[in-house]
Amino acid sequence: MTNLPGTIPPAKDRSGVTDRGKVLHPFDRADEVLEKRGAPPRYASIIWPFLVGLVLAVIAPKLLDVLDGFDPWIKRAVFPYVLLVRRPEFGLNWELGGYLPRLVLLAQFPLEGLLTMFNLRRRFPLWVAIGQLIVIHLVGVFVLFLLIQAEGR
Repeated sequence: MTNLPGTIPPAKDRSGVTDRGKVLHPFDRADEVLEKRGAPPRYASIIWPFLVGLVLAVIAPKLLDVLDGFDPWIKRAVFPYVLLVRRPEFGLNWELGGYLPRLVLLAQFPLEGLLTMFNLRRRFPLWVAIGQLIVIHLVGVFVLFLLIQAEGR
């Protein structure tokens, strides 16, 4: 084309674009998805958060006892849902004879490990999976904070 004012510039050559084939579409077949995403992660590479959760569940009662000597907000940040179950506002502590807080104490870390394992299996980066755990704990701490502030009035 000419360089006259008001003329349409030439189209860019798009024959060299290769990222177009890497886009996932809803109706892709499973073999095409594997080609675009790569091989699924190995089980041994994503099981470690659950195993760490099991180890933390074993030491969680001792850790709760150790945190009793420190600032109460540290205990609230580590075990927010155990302390929420103990709150009288929910009335959950006496329904199961007081065993519900112990059950939550033992199940908290393995469940968080399962959530992290699920996220790693879905190919989320590790920082996203850990960020979700932090958000879950912050929600529990925020609810505890609200209950403590309401109790003080």
